[in-house]
Amino acid sequence: NKKLAFGVVGEFYDNTVKKVDTYVLNSDDNVIGTAFTRVSEGVAEKGGTGTFVGLLALPKQYVNYSSSIGSTNSIPSGTQASISKTGRVVANVNGVANVGDSVFFDNTTGLLGAGTAGAGQTQVPNCKVFYFDAEANGLCVLELLN
Repeated sequence: NKKLAFGVVGEFYDNTVKKVDTYVLNSDDNVIGTAFTRVSEGVAEKGGTGTFVGLLALPKQYVNYSSSIGSTNSIPSGTQASISKTGRVVANVNGVANVGDSVFFDNTTGLLGAGTAGAGQTQVPNCKVFYFDAEANGLCVLELLN
């Protein structure tokens, strides 16, 4: 039954230890499954160069602002959101990745990638691709140990 919901970005993959903190989002177009950094006490922004606070998680708790039947994957600024820095989370690394690869995020968009961070990117501390080699769609399970 574990794989029935696989592919829902931002959902936890299993019942291992997890930690979720609540932050108010202070950036536009906040996409579920992307990286966030601390702006101030209780406030986070996508990407950024501050202290890494986690990935935007738990997509089923947010209002669908698009009024469509489909899922919501973007949340507006000012929303109180759940950000996870510990646990095994389904994520999109935007390309090919192998189990054991390190993970980085883009400082502007918060989008994830696998490998070593370059210019304008930050390495996600204590994070590896844990399950499922990512094909071209980039879906895999990341293990965050922060």
